[in-house]
Amino acid sequence: MISVFKPTVKRKDMDSVLTCMVSEEIGAGNLSHQFASKMSSYAGVYNGIAVSSYYHTLSLACEALDLEPTSKVIVSALAPRFYLSVLHEKGLIPVIVDVDSDSCTIVPGEIEKNLAENPKAILLHFHLGYIPDMESILQFGIPVIADISHALGAKKTDIQCGSDALLIILSMEPENIITTGGGGLVLTPKRTLYSKMKDCIENRRRHLLLPDLNASLGLAQLKEIDTYIARRKEIENIYSRSLMKSRHTTLKQRDSYDPPHYSFPVMLTSGMNDVRKYARRKNIETIPAFWDSIISVGGDLNIDVPDAKKILMRCLLFPLYPLLGNKNIEMIARILSTLP
Repeated sequence: MISVFKPTVKRKDMDSVLTCMVSEEIGAGNLSHQFASKMSSYAGVYNGIAVSSYYHTLSLACEALDLEPTSKVIVSALAPRFYLSVLHEKGLIPVIVDVDSDSCTIVPGEIEKNLAENPKAILLHFHLGYIPDMESILQFGIPVIADISHALGAKKTDIQCGSDALLIILSMEPENIITTGGGGLVLTPKRTLYSKMKDCIENRRRHLLLPDLNASLGLAQLKEIDTYIARRKEIENIYSRSLMKSRHTTLKQRDSYDPPHYSFPVMLTSGMNDVRKYARRKNIETIPAFWDSIISVGGDLNIDVPDAKKILMRCLLFPLYPLLGNKNIEMIARILSTLP
């Protein structure tokens, strides 16, 4: 079975990890700081902190903004479900908004509709690597936390995505553009916010820093990120041409940002179960793109988000990653062109 996600970890990446192990300094130390610094330079911001879990990236970002309990935070209905846990833990109130049906991103109009709620922050997840209209969103003057976990490496001309937000968070889990085997980063263009994050960690929770063992893998992967993204784009081009022969479509980037192609989303015109069974018979794994999103909670969420619901029911991910291999790429492309 060809899995939907596979980390792009090569033997030479492991040399860096083995060197760290031999040094016997595998806890959070110099490599962790070095990784955060190099990632900040790559993202075009001042500095950042590498932490041991994706959950704690958002937690630390909220603390850095000094959001008061009961403050309201705008968040996409398609954002990861754990966002709700973090916001509730901090005593913050999520204002859940709909997305654009073509790009699955929050649009400025959805934020404008909720300005009467007096939101104190906007939490943007760049779903599947697609970038929202940051220029228009920033004009509201509300602090933005940008989650670029799916969009690391996306650029508009020479500007890295998310670099204009007050805080950037990203996951380093195995399915992401590059990985440390777990953990994440919180980055910021502001020296004051970086100092505040350092205080939060050093005064209370140093154990939340990313260990050097993980950071050593991240440093090795960061050297190859442009190669990885170029390969992802090649695969996406092949898939897109094949999908055009079917009756299905993919999502669209609205402006001139160039997405890094975290995965390959297919917007289905037929039932998801039939398509998944068809792919499975060819030994190709697929997963619903937003199976673990806020909107997937359903039930007690009394929200009006018709476009997010449509995407939840219709968007299916197919395998796309640099280590896929040409034979498998050709097979998946054939399947995409003949989907039921």
